[in-house]
Amino acid sequence: LAIALPAINYSVDQFVQANDTMLAKNISQKLEEQFSLFEFLADGSKKTFEFVPTKDISISMQNNQLTVFTKQKSFIIQTNSKQNFSHEFDSKFEIILTKTKGKTEIYFN
Repeated sequence: LAIALPAINYSVDQFVQANDTMLAKNISQKLEEQFSLFEFLADGSKKTFEFVPTKDISISMQNNQLTVFTKQKSFIIQTNSKQNFSHEFDSKFEIILTKTKGKTEIYFN
């Protein structure tokens, strides 16, 4: 049991990290699609997405570069928004996209 327990913990940790990495990729792809779509939508448009990470996912934006990352990998997309933020999520969260004055803004709940 003393030999197997570390191997089991390692396997579970690797599964959790892989799951969050797949979710981070999904989030970045979905946001990239939506930022492109929002370019054609009218001001006041709004869309909300809900995500549930297994452990930790971080989302940051500096100028117009949005990065979604886990401990294993990061995914970067270019946006038309000039926001600056950094958020870490370890439980269910929402991403809210709105279009204001011709720019797509991102908020979290």
